[in-house]
Amino acid sequence: MDASYSPNLLPGEMQQVVAQQIVYENQNLHLPGAQPVMGMLMLTNYRLLFLSQLTVVQHQMKGVEPDLKDNEKNCNIPISCIDKMKQKKADISLDCKDFRQVKFNFALNMADQNRVSQGIETFMKLKQPDRFCFLNKELGAEKL
Repeated sequence: MDASYSPNLLPGEMQQVVAQQIVYENQNLHLPGAQPVMGMLMLTNYRLLFLSQLTVVQHQMKGVEPDLKDNEKNCNIPISCIDKMKQKKADISLDCKDFRQVKFNFALNMADQNRVSQGIETFMKLKQPDRFCFLNKELGAEKL
């Protein structure tokens, strides 16, 4: 996977940490044949975004935009949606306010695990005026 790949971000959204070779497991999908997926994990000032290697290759080769609603291959979690974070050995597990439970395994890339967990903790603790929704610069957002 190309380490320079970056998905389209929202206006005002800034990339904080990118980790490659991360294994994603959606613990809500206990479907027959559901497998953990390897890809890249990106932490921004707004969300935690996981894109599978297949998604990135399809985008680069065919120009197909990533389907962030495909929870089997990709993951898109706003930081404000994270309720609890648990860190155990090479795993970061997240319990979300919308009842999603996801796990990221950093066994192949332990160096980025602490950077990602510290980033999540930092953004979870921000006071309301410092959160992304108040920094968003989308057209028309200033009228709200």
